[in-house]
Amino acid sequence: FQALKNLSECISDPSRAGEIEGFSNLFFSLIPHDFGRNRPPVIRSTEVLKNEIELLENLSDLKAADDIIKQDDDQGGDPVHPLDSRFRSLGLQEMTPLPPDSTEFAELHKYLTKTCGATHHYNYKLMDVFRIERKGELERFQQSDFSKIASDRRLLWHGSRATNFGGILSQGLRIAPPEAPVSGYAYGKGIYLADMSSKSAQYTASFISNNEGLLLLCEAELGSPMQVITGGGDSRAGETAKAKGLWSTHGVGKTGPKRWKDAGAVHDSLAGVIMPDTDEMPDMSDSSSFLQYNEYIAYDVAQIRLRYLLRVRMQ
Repeated sequence: FQALKNLSECISDPSRAGEIEGFSNLFFSLIPHDFGRNRPPVIRSTEVLKNEIELLENLSDLKAADDIIKQDDDQGGDPVHPLDSRFRSLGLQEMTPLPPDSTEFAELHKYLTKTCGATHHYNYKLMDVFRIERKGELERFQQSDFSKIASDRRLLWHGSRATNFGGILSQGLRIAPPEAPVSGYAYGKGIYLADMSSKSAQYTASFISNNEGLLLLCEAELGSPMQVITGGGDSRAGETAKAKGLWSTHGVGKTGPKRWKDAGAVHDSLAGVIMPDTDEMPDMSDSSSFLQYNEYIAYDVAQIRLRYLLRVRMQ
C-alpha cells in the first residue's frame, strides 16, 4: 500500500513524474504479476492505481480465507470435519438459514428485486438468505460513540467477490489502512453501501463464479445529518466530514428510494432501522446529481453490523 501511496503522490504532482517508473517497479517487485516476457507497465493513471488497490484488498481477503481453510483441528488438536472447522473459524455468533416461505425471506426478496436499477439489467434468483451476527459487533457498537449520536440507522447493501467473504465474515467489513492512497477511493477511505441492490451487485463479479454472487445487508449508523455531496467524487470527503463533526457521506444519486419504512417489518431486532419501502418503486429524485444511484460511506467500522447474507443467481 505504501508503494501505491507514493505512486499516487507522484501522479498528482507533475514535478515528480520522473519518480513514477521507480515506484511502479518497486510495487511489481513486491506484488509479482504475470507479464510473460514483457516489461512491467508503468502505473501512470489513477484508474490503473485503483485497480491495483482493489487487487491488494482482494489478496488480503484471500489470505484470511486461506487461514480459515488450514484450521482443521479443534483446540485440543483433534481432527474435526472440515465444514465444521471452517464455519467455526468464521467466528459467527449466528448464521440462521431463512425458510423461503417466511415473511422475513419475502421482505428481503422484495428489497432485492425491487431495487434493481434500470441501467443494470440484472435478473435475480434468490437462492438462500442467512440471518447473521458477528461476535462482538453489537457490543462494539454499544460501547462506541455511535450509540450516543443523533441516529440515522439504515439497512443497506454491500457487494464483494465471493473469494472475499472468508475475510469479510471472519473479520468484518474493513477500511483501507493509513498507508493506502486516498486517491483510490471516490469519497475517501470508508465502507461503501447502497440502497439499490444492483449498485452493490456490480461488485460481486458473479460472471466468474457461475453467475452467482454474495450480497450483504448491513445495519449502518450513518448519523444525522450526513455530509451530502451531489457532485463528482471527492477523495478527501472523509476528512471533510470528520472536520465538520459528521460521521458519514451521502453521495446523492439521480435515482433512489421514493419512501423509507421501519425495517422491523423484516425482523423485530431491526426495529428503529429504516429501509426502502418497496411498495413504491425508486424514482428520479435529483436529475442534477453526478451519480446515477445513491452511495453511503461510513468512516468507522463500529458504525456497521452485518445482518444478512444473500446468495443470488444473477443473469
